[in-house]
Amino acid sequence: CLVCFLLIEKRFKEREGLKGVPLSAHYEEADKIVAALLLLAGDATGDADDGYISDADALVLLGVIQQHFMSDVRVSTVLGGVGDAARLREISDAKGTAAAATGGAKSRQWLEDNGSCIDHIYVGDSTAPQAGRGAFARRPIGRGDVVVPMPMLHTRKGRGAMNRNPSGYVEKDGFNPPTSADRQLFYNYQFGHANSSVMLFPVNAGVVVNHSGDKPNTKLRWSATDERTQEVLRRSVEDLNEKEHVSLVLDLVATEDIAAGQEIFFDYGREWEGAWNDHVDSWEPLPATGGGGIPISSRVISEMNEDKFNEAYWEWSDDHFTACDFDDADEYVDMHGPVPDYVDQAGFAYVAVSDERGPCQIVRGDEAAGTFTIAYLSLDSRETELVPENDEYDGAVPYLELVAVFPANRLAFEGKPGRLDQHAPSRFLHEIGIPDDIFPGHWKDLDPDA
Repeated sequence: CLVCFLLIEKRFKEREGLKGVPLSAHYEEADKIVAALLLLAGDATGDADDGYISDADALVLLGVIQQHFMSDVRVSTVLGGVGDAARLREISDAKGTAAAATGGAKSRQWLEDNGSCIDHIYVGDSTAPQAGRGAFARRPIGRGDVVVPMPMLHTRKGRGAMNRNPSGYVEKDGFNPPTSADRQLFYNYQFGHANSSVMLFPVNAGVVVNHSGDKPNTKLRWSATDERTQEVLRRSVEDLNEKEHVSLVLDLVATEDIAAGQEIFFDYGREWEGAWNDHVDSWEPLPATGGGGIPISSRVISEMNEDKFNEAYWEWSDDHFTACDFDDADEYVDMHGPVPDYVDQAGFAYVAVSDERGPCQIVRGDEAAGTFTIAYLSLDSRETELVPENDEYDGAVPYLELVAVFPANRLAFEGKPGRLDQHAPSRFLHEIGIPDDIFPGHWKDLDPDA
């Protein structure tokens, strides 16, 4: 999702160890500086008569720019390898600093020999019962071809890192066996082995490929072309857990010819299939709770968001509340004084209020216009309107702010923390299995009989 990538970029920029790593904008800024220097230096002969300054002066000018006028260290990093005027012209010939840093554009033959196509699949509604979304072939794929390479991130501390309750974490040889009820749903997307604490998470569309034990048309294989993968496979479990960032690649390889539009499947393993069948056989619908008999079901929340103007959903229940994406352009009215009875103050208190998204309450709706009138609590008066410190607002007097015209597409019903079916003790939790015949033996650090 776009928000996910924006958050990743924000954290990338803020992480101390990555402050010198350039992004695309820094390469673009460096390209402008190189172009300006080459314009001043003249043609490829480096003769001052053909330009305004000599090659030597161009390098001196670059040094002055880097030392006195370049505030972003990442742009300086891009230009750090420019040691002579010839390098400036190499950058120009390569069509930019980014291309020059990677050796320029690769030939089609090089790509066929060394590359992997990453757009062979697209995401759609799965043909498998209860599977939700699935992956489908965008074009015909031949037997033995890589359907999609799946970059995998190592999850430090393995299965123990999947605990929802941090206080329950006890480090023991880099592994803490969590109880099933304490694991996050994130666990279902991890790849691993029953006899190992090592867990790996895919970071591309390969994560949506579904299971088939009867008719899989692909299989897992460690990448033979990614040098880092071969090096990581030789590491010990202890070494993996000591590193903050470890990645490697699992290829999903076609075991038969796959037609365009055909769904992609691979075998998650006998342990996973057995656990899933047990889950289906023992599953029972969750009881109805809260206002209006709303069950704690993610599907029900989704259906509610398809019918936002149904007044039966407007009042918060024990299981759901309303969230709004705020905008600085919203026209709101401060409503000082006692908070009206229709506002669920306790509900506002349990969710941290942010500048961009927070809990809100529907006052009225206009389905024809596609808008709501909404209310939300503001605590901006914290410093001037104090009340006893033990109150639910931590010493601040809340007051209402009303937005008379609020777009429906910026409002959503959400499940209250801990109340959706994803938190039910009966939820399904099991890692996806990496086949025993390709799993490194020295990573099998768990006793299968324990």
